[in-house]
Amino acid sequence: MSFVILLKPLITEGLTYGIAYAATIWAQSLAAAGEESAAILVDASVASAGGLVISAIIGVALFFALIALASVLFRKYYLTVNIYNFDPNHAWTAINYHGDNSEIPNGSWSNETLAKFAPAGSEVTPPGFSPVTTLNGVVTYVSYAFDNDSTFLQGLGIAVAVSRDDSTVGFALKYVIHRFSDNKISLSGNIASPNTFDLESYYNDGWASGSSTSAQAADMTITSSTPALGGASDGAYTFEVSIGAPPPT
Repeated sequence: MSFVILLKPLITEGLTYGIAYAATIWAQSLAAAGEESAAILVDASVASAGGLVISAIIGVALFFALIALASVLFRKYYLTVNIYNFDPNHAWTAINYHGDNSEIPNGSWSNETLAKFAPAGSEVTPPGFSPVTTLNGVVTYVSYAFDNDSTFLQGLGIAVAVSRDDSTVGFALKYVIHRFSDNKISLSGNIASPNTFDLESYYNDGWASGSSTSAQAADMTITSSTPALGGASDGAYTFEVSIGAPPPT
């Protein structure tokens, strides 16, 4: 904004000099053609009408230049992390979170438990109902949404630790949205002490290449993928993480 405020009078003055010179030539031409009365009116008419038009042009041009500059300097990013539990024997809980210029819009971090996967034909108890037999498999998932706290030339990054219900094994996931390069992802499996796992050190050390990766946590294969590592026009990205896999149909 300060650059625009500084630039506008410089451009305006420069154009004013050009208008004044053009008005002088025009007045001389009118006088030479015998239109001395019209020549007298040139300076006043150009100063009022021409200056107004030029100011409007400058104002519109600077407005669009400012909008273009703002879209480069300031940009909002959004990241949604979905974690699905296809483990029929254990529940899993997202127990900790580390953020790098990230925030949870209109909320705060909370530990969320993913119930065991219920294969078709098993019994489940929805809230307020008696046990019923499922016709299809029932998978529990949690969805976390993040955006970048500071939008000035910055993206965002997150790391999350997930623990099995017996707290003897877990895994960690991370995702970073870079401002000027492709995003990156990572998984780390077989964490023996997930409750005390150092998420910040994990976040700052090593990333996977590509849009998908996997890791092992006890007998479960953890897989992850992201549809895009860059180029989203709306600045929105998703990270799909699956504990195990759905049974074949």
